[in-house]
Amino acid sequence: MTQTWKSSSNRSLLTVAVIIAALLAAYYGCERWRAADQINIGRKWAVCEPICGTWTRQGESSTWNGAWQNGAVATLTMTVSGRSVTVLRDDTAGVSRGLKATYTGTITPSGQIENGRVEWRWPQGFGTRNGTWTGTIDGGSR
Repeated sequence: MTQTWKSSSNRSLLTVAVIIAALLAAYYGCERWRAADQINIGRKWAVCEPICGTWTRQGESSTWNGAWQNGAVATLTMTVSGRSVTVLRDDTAGVSRGLKATYTGTITPSGQIENGRVEWRWPQGFGTRNGTWTGTIDGGSR
């Protein structure tokens, strides 16, 4: 006697097997995706906007110290969500004391910043300016 997949018990077993396979694939696929999408933001970034500088992380916090070639000094607060990065800048000393800025961009797997946008807000009524920025994570991302 030959059995076929047309019987209801065989269809039920096949349905259960397909559901289990889909759940396992979703679970393990999600774990692989999550591991592949983790970002290592490193401890130091080289940035240009167009003046170049270095951002150095304070411990494991979201606070960074920024220093630029023109003498600007700032405290930075970095937020990363997925591959998107937002950095808030507050110049506490140096040639641009009082300047505030917001940087946004996307971190590539190789540790580069792409689509970097920045908005500078100058004190004492000097206004707001928009521009672009680039960056490289020293030893970060993947």
